[in-house]
Amino acid sequence: MSGPRALRFAPAGALLAVALARPAPARAECDLDLVRLQAWRGSVAAGARCGSIVVATDAATAGSSQARIVVSATFPYRLTLVARRLTGDGDAAIELELQGGYFLWRDGAWSIYLDEGQFAAEGWHRLPGLDSRHPHRVVIERTTDEVAVTFDGVALGRWPLAEATGSGPSIVLTGRRGARARLLVRELTVTPLARRAEVTVGSR
Repeated sequence: MSGPRALRFAPAGALLAVALARPAPARAECDLDLVRLQAWRGSVAAGARCGSIVVATDAATAGSSQARIVVSATFPYRLTLVARRLTGDGDAAIELELQGGYFLWRDGAWSIYLDEGQFAAEGWHRLPGLDSRHPHRVVIERTTDEVAVTFDGVALGRWPLAEATGSGPSIVLTGRRGARARLLVRELTVTPLARRAEVTVGSR
């Protein structure tokens, strides 16, 4: 087997090199990127559509049923994906862990989590009509000192966020205890961003 269909199932702890596609509706073949994924909890498998993946939670009966899929990336980067739930867990958040903070969305609302104080002050932002079972495009620009989020083409904001350690951002999915929630992800890309030039005091 070759291409993205070669990946059928990967349990937690597996390190994968997954071929994912940019959208190319006029082409018979996929225009492929190589994206490295690691399942820390739950699992990841190839979707039916070329270049798509299905993230599934671990159906844990103690605590939450969760999946955490790490996407390999180095600062600074742009992370783009289109995601929708395949199961009816819309009251639970879909999270993108951004190495120091989180972007979250659920039915009817979105949020950014940087620390407890900031989250307590800002909380959830209502977005009527947001249905996590429908596909939503998220674009994250993560530099060494801030994060910017665009959701379905709308710039939600830009927040200060220091560079943190780790192998990359994570897709985090939570479902009902004992049940296996699933998320379809497509058009997943990681693009390096140009580093901003440092200005030295006294230089011309």
